[in-house]
Amino acid sequence: MTLEPVDPALIPQRTVSGGAKMPAIGLGTFGSDHVPAERVAAAVYDAIMLGYRHVDCAAVYGNEQAIGESLERVIADGVRREELWITSKLWNDNHDPSRVAPALERSLRDLRLDYLDLYLVHWPFPNTHQPGVDVGSRDSHAQPYLHERYMATWAELEKLVERGLVRHIGTSNMTIPKLRLVLSDAHIPPVANEMELHPHFQQPELFEFVRATNRELDKGAGGATSALAAITEIVGGLFDVLPTPKKSDAGFELWVAERVAARNQARKSKDFKAADAIRAELSAKGVEIEDTPLGTKWRVR
Repeated sequence: MTLEPVDPALIPQRTVSGGAKMPAIGLGTFGSDHVPAERVAAAVYDAIMLGYRHVDCAAVYGNEQAIGESLERVIADGVRREELWITSKLWNDNHDPSRVAPALERSLRDLRLDYLDLYLVHWPFPNTHQPGVDVGSRDSHAQPYLHERYMATWAELEKLVERGLVRHIGTSNMTIPKLRLVLSDAHIPPVANEMELHPHFQQPELFEFVRATNRELDKGAGGATSALAAITEIVGGLFDVLPTPKKSDAGFELWVAERVAARNQARKSKDFKAADAIRAELSAKGVEIEDTPLGTKWRVR
């Protein structure tokens, strides 16, 4: 199946504090446990050329250097840096305040960028593990969450914003009590919380907390901006979720998302004939959709 590029302007966006627009559909780059860095980097290049503009990276994934080559290529091929939203994350072994800036600078060098659009604290704990360890293994030196320690790390992220190296900062893998504390004490509050969300791990209370916080902070800002967005990640990379080689093309997920958004807009406008036609189009490509209270879910047969 040959796919035509999708107009990035058709992709839904979320407005974060300060008015910046974050593409609501992004490409995750985790895969270091089973996919070579070069393959992930190739997917990043193809996805951006097909219309993706949001790429979610992390130092611990071990592929930022390869992805940086792809980012350099797409910019050389005519995609403006300002069109892209590039996220990376601070890994657990760099929570010490003296290590935060060097870790960010390393990611910038690897990604071949002058700044990040979003920098997240990957996990709220300074605990790490060796590559390749069993999922059930536990570090005997693991430490619990200490808010004062986390805020010392957060203060260093705030300095990165002030230096212009990072446009926005956020959290990841947090719980509601921890988020309440950070929102209360941060000088520069998080604009986003990245969380795992899929049929087997839905976290509705956390998702609704982020949405409710967003609404409350919107209210305080006169409805002008969103202050805390939820970035939801689906377990299973692009290469795992899509079952056939044709459907694993980097643009297929983006095409499905655009058609689902168009179908939902048609339903909202009460153009049920158009909505049914789009559903039939998706079904013909092996895509099943289901409307739920949390939004429209889809999967590939």
